Amino acid sequence: MEKEAIQHLEDNAVIDQINTTLDPETTGVIALPESARLEDLEKYGDQRRRFRGTFATNDPKAFTNYCVTNSDAPDITSACFVDGDQMSALAIMDLGTVHTPLHAEHRAGLSLQKTAAFKALLGIEGERLSQKDAAEWLEDWTPHLSALVSGEGGYEPCAITKAIAAVRRVTLKTKSEQEHADSDYGASRSTMESVEASSREQPLPAFFEFTCTPYQGLTERTFRMRVSLITSAAEPQFRLRMVQAEQEHEEMADEFADLVRQEIGGVMSVTIGRMKA
Repeated sequence: MEKEAIQHLEDNAVIDQINTTLDPETTGVIALPESARLEDLEKYGDQRRRFRGTFATNDPKAFTNYCVTNSDAPDITSACFVDGDQMSALAIMDLGTVHTPLHAEHRAGLSLQKTAAFKALLGIEGERLSQKDAAEWLEDWTPHLSALVSGEGGYEPCAITKAIAAVRRVTLKTKSEQEHADSDYGASRSTMESVEASSREQPLPAFFEFTCTPYQGLTERTFRMRVSLITSAAEPQFRLRMVQAEQEHEEMADEFADLVRQEIGGVMSVTIGRMKA
């Protein structure tokens, strides 16, 4: 008998002994020879063994309809996980339970899409804008804007057209003062310079308020933007910074989670967080 044949018989004997110890029916593990090849016969059948697939959408209504149609609430096999940071949700239709876990291969994903207006707002938030760029951005999004100026009793509304005109007509006035001091042993000189900004139209706005629907499916909200005038450059520059930006994002995430609970909470559990199965 050739050496290769003897080795083959010895390997088979060892594999049989290992499988007897493992008891594949109990452990779910089996030892196979290196030359063995596995073939999945599912593709030859009329149907799959189970449904597999991932549905992805940016439309909350489409996500809701899919989850309601495909969930299996009586057996508590479906669950949805909401990620407030990413404004996304993942529903797993065949998650199963801790005691009867399933394959988690049937999924539906929702990723909320920013609206054009909210993208425009985030695009300039905190950025330095030239006088021309700031005025043009304000004119482009005038339907979403209102303005506030400082008054004796606090902040008062003003016409958005006048506020934009004030931004366009900012002038910078530079004042310099020099101080000299002489003594028996030397002299010193200091120069102090101040820059004053003003507008020929009216007082510059202290805040702009931008009203829009931030994400598809959420409600309209108003974002307050603090106006800062930067005078350190040769020409005036503006910065619009969202007031309490983190708080605004937290509230939008909470609204998104509440929306998902309201729409599909009756057919599957909804949990805040991420799931990797």
